[in-house]
Amino acid sequence: MPRPQNMENNRIGYPKHISTSERQGLHDARVDARLHAPDEPVQQKVKNHAAAEALYFMRYTFGPVHMTLRVTPAREAGVANHAWNIEEILD
Repeated sequence: MPRPQNMENNRIGYPKHISTSERQGLHDARVDARLHAPDEPVQQKVKNHAAAEALYFMRYTFGPVHMTLRVTPAREAGVANHAWNIEEILD
């Protein structure tokens, strides 16, 4: 079934039957909605990134034996007495 002529959308997605000022108002509303969107997803990404970095540095420091030191950096610093496996790091 064909849509009525005044309800068809133009190239940018706004109905054809509204004026330029109304179209600008819709555009401004969309921009404002994007700028003032809740920050929670961003905060969650930052938390996840911080947790991933912490896990990476724990594994780097306590996990494998480094070739140049011939021990783990934690053992070299006197913090640990053995190389940790992933279960020990996650506990």
